[in-house]
Amino acid sequence: MQLKSNSFLYFLGSAAVGAVLTLTYLQFSGNKAISGVIPVSLPQIGGSTSENQGAAQNAAPYCEYSFQRLNGYKFIKPLVDGAPECESGKLMSLKSQISAYIDEQKRLYNLNYASVFLKNMATNDWMVINPSQGYHPGSLIKVAVMLAYLRMAESNPNLLNAQVDYFKDNTLYPSVEFKSDSIILGN
Repeated sequence: MQLKSNSFLYFLGSAAVGAVLTLTYLQFSGNKAISGVIPVSLPQIGGSTSENQGAAQNAAPYCEYSFQRLNGYKFIKPLVDGAPECESGKLMSLKSQISAYIDEQKRLYNLNYASVFLKNMATNDWMVINPSQGYHPGSLIKVAVMLAYLRMAESNPNLLNAQVDYFKDNTLYPSVEFKSDSIILGN
């Protein structure tokens, strides 16, 4: 019984000290230290000064991270997401290949404009080509519909085998030119 009460008192004391330290930190740091952009850089590791200078020249450029935190709590702000604000050097080779392909398709008049965003969700590496290029929302609605169907198919796999008849409604949509066959009414 003595061991259990000592363990419980130790736990209670540790929790109280942790709470006091956290509250003190929050009081003196304010919201700026908790939410927003927090710079992160890697320290240089060992070696001589000339080795460190050579490593610094070959290292990736400094990149700040943007952190999003969940609001609505009194004493905590849980971390929701953290992502680098600059493109990944690991994807620059792929970016140049995609850019060359886009330029070639423009030169051949097969393409007027294009935009690409790629993000590796496992590593947060990302790249973008022509980020300010606008799109008509009608060309993106199919992505949301596909995501909804795939989500429903997780609980009902037969959904993807079901046949769905298409009947045109009276909604006026902007005209879009397709170079391939389009859907046939009633099929």
